[in-house]
Amino acid sequence: MTRIFRTLICVAGIVLLITAYAKLASLFAGNGSKILDVQEPLFALRYRYIFGVTGTIEALVGFHCLLSKEQRLSATLLASLSSSFVLYRVGTAWIGYHQPCPCFGSFADKLNIDPDLADQLVRFALGYFLIVSCSFFVHDRINGRLGMRLGEKTKSGNAPDDFRTSI
Repeated sequence: MTRIFRTLICVAGIVLLITAYAKLASLFAGNGSKILDVQEPLFALRYRYIFGVTGTIEALVGFHCLLSKEQRLSATLLASLSSSFVLYRVGTAWIGYHQPCPCFGSFADKLNIDPDLADQLVRFALGYFLIVSCSFFVHDRINGRLGMRLGEKTKSGNAPDDFRTSI
């Protein structure tokens, strides 16, 4: 089980690094992307700032997913980030904004990817992140590992000395 989730979390990390690269490359591209000066609909900030913040966060979470052996923290970061993205999407839909998300910045334009296709890819990735992170916690809960972290005793009757050794 651990190997399967490790692989799924690594794939999520790679996807996050790709999307982070797309956002950050748009910021630092010398030719100046038009999308950077457009105001995004929910927070009324220019995409320049949104791409900078989200690209950096995606890169940090992506590197953590790839390089860290702490699967629980990786799954928590992935669940938090994907939940934030879902809330953003719900917020934009709530205010009536139904345009494709420019999440890839100018990267999609350079690769001649249709904006609707890019939006569908982002939605698929978001669903993947949610499924991987939530299934990690469901599996953990079914196996009783969350209870051990809360002070319950193991099957042998002893509480684990350090919850990290019980993973």
